[in-house]
Amino acid sequence: MQKFSPSLDKANFALKPMQNDARRQLLDLLDTVRGKKALVLEPHFVQPLGFIVDALTLKEHGVEMFCVLESHPGVISALVERGVRHLVYLFHSRIEAVQAAVTHITMCRDLGANFDYTSLIMPRKMKTCELLLDNAGLLGDVSVRGCPLNWIPLEEDIISLEAPEAFKELAVEGDTSCLWDIAHALTALQSSRGAIPHIKGKGIWASRVQKIMNRMRNELGGAAPAPGGSDGGIDTLLLLDRSVDMVTPMCTQLTYEGLLDEILGLNYGQIRSTIDQSSSIGGGGAGAGALPSPSTASSSKNPDKKVSGLTSADPVFHATRDLFYVGARKWLNETLRSIQQFKDVGMAGADISQLKGFVAELKDKFARIPLHTSLTEQLGEALRAPSFAVRQRIEAALLDEQDDFAAIEDVIAQGEDLLPLLRLLCLYCTVHGGIPKKHWDSLRRDLVNTYGHGQLITLRALGKAGLLQRRDGKKNGSFAAAKPALKLLMQEGETVDEEDPKDIHFTYAGYAPLSIRLVQQALSPGGWSGAGSGGPAVEAVVAALPGPQFELLQTVDDKGRPIEKRERNNMSHGGSINSGVGSSSTTAAKKKRTVMVMFIGGVTLAEISALRFLSRKKMVDCEFVVATTKIVNGSSLLGSLL
Repeated sequence: MQKFSPSLDKANFALKPMQNDARRQLLDLLDTVRGKKALVLEPHFVQPLGFIVDALTLKEHGVEMFCVLESHPGVISALVERGVRHLVYLFHSRIEAVQAAVTHITMCRDLGANFDYTSLIMPRKMKTCELLLDNAGLLGDVSVRGCPLNWIPLEEDIISLEAPEAFKELAVEGDTSCLWDIAHALTALQSSRGAIPHIKGKGIWASRVQKIMNRMRNELGGAAPAPGGSDGGIDTLLLLDRSVDMVTPMCTQLTYEGLLDEILGLNYGQIRSTIDQSSSIGGGGAGAGALPSPSTASSSKNPDKKVSGLTSADPVFHATRDLFYVGARKWLNETLRSIQQFKDVGMAGADISQLKGFVAELKDKFARIPLHTSLTEQLGEALRAPSFAVRQRIEAALLDEQDDFAAIEDVIAQGEDLLPLLRLLCLYCTVHGGIPKKHWDSLRRDLVNTYGHGQLITLRALGKAGLLQRRDGKKNGSFAAAKPALKLLMQEGETVDEEDPKDIHFTYAGYAPLSIRLVQQALSPGGWSGAGSGGPAVEAVVAALPGPQFELLQTVDDKGRPIEKRERNNMSHGGSINSGVGSSSTTAAKKKRTVMVMFIGGVTLAEISALRFLSRKKMVDCEFVVATTKIVNGSSLLGSLL
């Protein structure tokens, strides 16, 4: 595993057993293939696999080499020279992945390599996979097995299914097979931790996942797990479609971690940036035993780039990741100053215990501060760029519902990067309910003239996803009603407290993520019905957002068989949005409930920071576990569609 991998032992909701089970299942399958073998992976799964098992452990189980499905013929020759006899393919049950495996196997055979082939398909073996192998004439030569890997623990409070194509499959292609995988993964989680008593959801995908989960639970009958939320399990599951809130990912994240992702790219706890060796003392990236990754491989070719590990195991990052960017920078400066002052002045009069404390702090923090100082300097340089200021101004205007389409046309005319431009267009479309007819034709023409004819395909994909469409009539977006009811924007005259923010607006420079407001409202007295915390206005706003909503209670009948009941107006996990404070005084002595929020289609790092803020500030009386198909930002989400 990676150096600076998060310590799952500290997680409020035990994730270590999940990691151990995943490792054991994979190693048991690998052990059925005797002899020297190579593990062939999907490119996007190389780094996630490192959160389950490290290269040294895999080597102990016979894995001599790693390669990806796009490997070149030279890699095949290296496998033969190393005496590898078996190729084990590990990939998800997607048609593209199976086709890539077919191409790879065919290449091996054409080169005369005499391998035995095994395909481990995550999370289950599907008939479609075998059919594609059969059509290629390979089924008789390939052993096909299911590999029940689903959840990847990425952090102390984050688990992911690592399905980067899920949003595209659902929103563009209309392929809902991943919903079965989500439901199966959640059902497996309940089998080990107990049934989740309360299930709430918003969106058509969330509704379908819940129905599949209910069917799976009913099929178990009396063997279905009993509710376990009160004994270290999950008390409430919130299912949210990404499509319910497309405003948030189109905006720029302004938490420290979110901004690192936006500007430098943060992938699986690793970041590549221009850092002097002297600035990264103790900041190594992938340590001994880490799986090879595209980032580490490419960094060796570019000596100006260094890979650094950034997870909760880094004490400085743990303290700053969820802060507003400016607040994180101030924290770094003040911490460095206090350490330096003690070193220069306080050491002379310090006793043994104080010196020990200083040495511990020096080891934990001081060695990492130069790395983060360098990172904040790089972020500051990017934030000073004129193009960043322009995007921030346009975002703010759009969130305020101003029709600033002319500013977006100027961005096109200047030939700015495509993905940031598309984010602005999708934000405009989501807020205003579409692109006005008077602008639509000129927009298509300008995109083609500036970025090429391939953008016609881009427009088609974004249109199918409902992100970029023509508006023929009056504005019909639901964002206008949601703004005041859910307090999405700061009031006139209010500003973000950079060091001690009072609400989650700091995550997006004055905008509170709609998705997180929905979570907060769901856990408020009255839930999404709004009773006691906003009234009918809140209920109408939630209903106007895309897709159905539901609030259910999972329980059993008098014979122990699983049943569901509708649940309204009887949940109280914290304070309302309007109150801004939690109602935890009566429950302070007992352990907080665990609430899992499942984002179907992806979640941003700033949204995760907002959830942590709500829990830390006791604005909700619970601890959150974030589950998702993938951690995304606006650019990666749109990029997956193109």
